[in-house]
Amino acid sequence: MDAILEQFRLAVVLTSMLTLPGWAALSLSGLWRRWETLQRWIVAIGVSIAFYPVLFYGTRSLLPFLTFGPYKMSGLLLVCIAIIVWRMRQDWREQFAFERLEWVAIAVFGMTLFTRFWIIRDHPYPAWSDSLHHALLTRLTAVQGKLPTSLEPYFPIPLDQYHLGLYSLTATTQWLAQVPAHTALLWTAQALNGLCGLGVYLVLDRKEGRVGAVVGAVTVGLLSHQPAFYVNWGRFTQLS
Repeated sequence: MDAILEQFRLAVVLTSMLTLPGWAALSLSGLWRRWETLQRWIVAIGVSIAFYPVLFYGTRSLLPFLTFGPYKMSGLLLVCIAIIVWRMRQDWREQFAFERLEWVAIAVFGMTLFTRFWIIRDHPYPAWSDSLHHALLTRLTAVQGKLPTSLEPYFPIPLDQYHLGLYSLTATTQWLAQVPAHTALLWTAQALNGLCGLGVYLVLDRKEGRVGAVVGAVTVGLLSHQPAFYVNWGRFTQLS
């Protein structure tokens, strides 16, 4: 029962994290009108994913004294909800008016996510050696409340040239879901992996047509060997 509750909590947290900031930005700007229904959701997810690295890198550069934690990140998401409810109170039905092929694409995305989480059903820890430092960096970010500048106290390794965007997401997941760093890493990375077909669908839908977009999403998400098996190598930063 505890494992089921933890998985449910992770699913709710990741869904909120990967949709609310983007929809808040689209609703405030009104730019959602530029895209069709499913395209809006894809753009919202993309903006949401980018929100955390931009926030953490930006504050580290401009406000180095500022730190984050579960309460601040929960507050940010609540602000996003308030903005969405206020701005979309008259237009919310339009955001669910999917056409038939869009529902097919949603089913493809759902199956892709299912395959990614099915892979890890018997793996409580991320696989392979690279996962160790990803978990350490997730934990350091969560403990310090900001992106770390080195791997100390574990190793005296500077991180000036290291890509840290992933850990702004995994640390936030750790805070909000109240799970260990390795669990937050595994679930966040697999969620990003499962969303790999979104960008392909968006480009093809706008440039080539919806049938081609669905075929592209199937090919990338369900038929291609990569990125599905990045999890086996711990190549999580490839997804960031």
